[in-house]
Amino acid sequence: MNDLSNSEYASSMTLVEIPGRDPRPRTDYRKLNEVQMFQETRAEVKQLLSTYNPKKTKIANMVLDITLVDDELIFHKPRRLPFAERDIVDSQVKEWI
Repeated sequence: MNDLSNSEYASSMTLVEIPGRDPRPRTDYRKLNEVQMFQETRAEVKQLLSTYNPKKTKIANMVLDITLVDDELIFHKPRRLPFAERDIVDSQVKEWI
């Protein structure tokens, strides 16, 4: 799509050429920073911000006990493999040992 837009929400796109690399498209968002709100919207946002009252949260003093089926610890060492591939690698290592 190569159509130009006259919308105030549209940003221009340019190709940036770097020596030794393929040209890369870049979007210029500076025009979006200049978008003006309608007066009704501006008044509504100001009213919402001025009347905003954060809700207070309550802290409950309770203890949660999770009962497990067996005594096996639930702990996983950090690895770089997804779970699906870990079983394959573990079985291969067991074969080698």
